[in-house]
Amino acid sequence: MSQSLSPSATQSIDTVPHNALVIDRHGTILSLNNRWRACCKEYSLPSQLAKVGSNYLELLPEWVVEPTLLHNVLKSTLGGERLVASTDCTILCISKGRRVFRFEAFPLLPAPSPEKAMWAIAHQDAGPVVEGHHIQPLTAHLSTMKQTFKFIPICASCKSIRNNQEEWLTIERFLQMQLHVQFTHDICPECIRQLYPQYADAFKETSGQP
Repeated sequence: MSQSLSPSATQSIDTVPHNALVIDRHGTILSLNNRWRACCKEYSLPSQLAKVGSNYLELLPEWVVEPTLLHNVLKSTLGGERLVASTDCTILCISKGRRVFRFEAFPLLPAPSPEKAMWAIAHQDAGPVVEGHHIQPLTAHLSTMKQTFKFIPICASCKSIRNNQEEWLTIERFLQMQLHVQFTHDICPECIRQLYPQYADAFKETSGQP
């Protein structure tokens, strides 16, 4: 039987500034906000994605170009292998063409029990797919970067990097532009303990669940 969100949790998911929904560990949609409903309509996504009770994971092949990749990333979070997950994937959009969407998944904590754990998934349009742009192996671009940057200026405070055009970029953006790599975000156990001590115990309770 599908669980339901408390009124306060439902209200909070509807006020977040993201196209967001909440699923259980099986992928069943428990709640979604108005922004996600509007996003599904604007991008001509499957109508089931905007319905409570549908299975989000089972619907991935209908609108994501590489559903297995995204499915595995999300399952690693639902299975407790990582606390949060973030990755970019290409979606199929009839009205706007192929778009890159950023998917971020994180648990709603504290969970009443491991069996009733819930996760929020936020979606963000990262722009159109650039034809001919592919993720290349890291080693293929190392020599080019070494020739371009003998010394790489990095901010002593925020760690942003200055490129040849005098632009300050985040480390992730700089590496994406120079090496054509793609990032998926996680958080290590030590940082969980330091930054989110109130969540550390709750994460341990859910980490052993399939």
